[in-house]
Amino acid sequence: MSAQPERTFEQLLASLEQTIGRHPRSYRRDGDLSAQPEPTFEQLLASLEQTIGRLADGTAPLEELVAAHERAARLLSEAEKRLESLRAKAEALSAQLR
Repeated sequence: MSAQPERTFEQLLASLEQTIGRHPRSYRRDGDLSAQPEPTFEQLLASLEQTIGRLADGTAPLEELVAAHERAARLLSEAEKRLESLRAKAEALSAQLR
């Protein structure tokens, strides 16, 4: 396993925000908001794992840890909603096949 360069907390947050489509600079050059695709369930989980890893590290200043905790809570909520939606779709498809 190769060592990856350590990224700053701000870089991790920017990556996370881009993944979940809430980056403050997510607009086209002409100033209009861009339509970003919704992240997949897998992308939400990856972002959540990354954020939890930051929390588990525990070496960041308290304010950064609180911000990471808030993001983790939002990601978890979104992942749970997405999972429930996918579960309902799977059940509906299964019912159609019977």
